[in-house]
Amino acid sequence: MVIRVKEAAHQTRLTNPPEYLCPVKCSVWHGGLPNKAAISSLSFTQAVTSCFTPNELEDLKDTKMILTSRTDLKNAILHGRPYTFTYVIASNPPIVLYTLLYDTWMSREGCLKFDRALSTQAETLLGDIVDNMNFLQLACLHNREKIALQMLDFLCKELNSRKSIDLLQHTISHIWGQGNTTLHLASLIGLTNLVKRLLEHDMNPYAKNDLGYSSVDCATLHETKKAFWRFRINQPDQMAMFLEKIV
Repeated sequence: MVIRVKEAAHQTRLTNPPEYLCPVKCSVWHGGLPNKAAISSLSFTQAVTSCFTPNELEDLKDTKMILTSRTDLKNAILHGRPYTFTYVIASNPPIVLYTLLYDTWMSREGCLKFDRALSTQAETLLGDIVDNMNFLQLACLHNREKIALQMLDFLCKELNSRKSIDLLQHTISHIWGQGNTTLHLASLIGLTNLVKRLLEHDMNPYAKNDLGYSSVDCATLHETKKAFWRFRINQPDQMAMFLEKIV
């Protein structure tokens, strides 16, 4: 499988919030119901800036703190250490929140590779371009479901406490590769518990990627397929709205 990773120069200095809070690529909305949770890319920077206190924004100018957060999160994922992630988020929640909301830095670190056993299916269903992933998606890629669930719980808790829960949809609906969502990836890898959680957060299982495949199409495990089926049975009205949205 050919992995094409976008190159980008490392940021060496963080300046004032309006300049360095730049939204990650998210030009296509593949989230759930069409409501106020869908935040446009144009307003995302302003929404995130208002999410932090003035003191926290000052801390976000510290390049060393940002890079340390990135490195610690990367190591927790690559080495499968949920306890490390727990320590990282406890040490500096605002820095970790910023990193999870914005950062696609991992896309430049050569960590974007599917497991060899899944590479053929991945290329067929998701495409041969693997780039622009955020940390939640990186955890899925490396089959770290527990860490991915920790991230989701952390995002929900922090954003709720900051009255900025709308930002969650923007983050979990972040588009990577060829029009894929977090739900596409979790479905293919077989992260059934995460799939259930994403469905609860209004991720549309019928939204198609650039190759024409939905998250339901990408399900490889029986338990994952069952999770989609149960959601369809238990939430018929919501599923009808999902289907209507993509027609």
